[in-house]
Amino acid sequence: MTSPGAAAVRRLAFGAAALTLVAVAAGCAAPGPADLSAVSDAVTDAVEQTGFDVRTVAVRTQSPGLPTATSLTVAVYVETGDAAPLAPAVDAALDAAWHSSPPEPDAGVTLFFFEGEPVEGSEFEWRDNTVVDLTDAGLELDLLVSGRSGRISVDAGTLAERYGPRS
Repeated sequence: MTSPGAAAVRRLAFGAAALTLVAVAAGCAAPGPADLSAVSDAVTDAVEQTGFDVRTVAVRTQSPGLPTATSLTVAVYVETGDAAPLAPAVDAALDAAWHSSPPEPDAGVTLFFFEGEPVEGSEFEWRDNTVVDLTDAGLELDLLVSGRSGRISVDAGTLAERYGPRS
């Protein structure tokens, strides 16, 4: 005889598997790394045009909650020795990420700036990399900076308002 708890676990597992299959069949799966190279290239070009030497740009997507919402996380690694103003670089990076991402980041864009080269396997971890303080840039751009002054998260509505509709 099967316990009611075991039957509930089987139903939950079956439901989760069915939901995953429906999401994949509907084209809601997150894009692979090759799909995000356009974002990395666009952000690199945009930030370099503001005077920074970009070492690398790491990009990933996440689906907060259901797989129908996509957020974009961008980690920009720069050399800060030239002391170029950060606000134009942050503004350019957000604009480039918003317009170049293949999936619409309808759950927003989170942007990090780090100094130097990333620690392999920890490209998005502020604990493992040298964070560039974005507080002044965030104040200048009227954007909220969080996470030990190294992260700016902007919702899709604000991105569309600031940078126009996605093409």
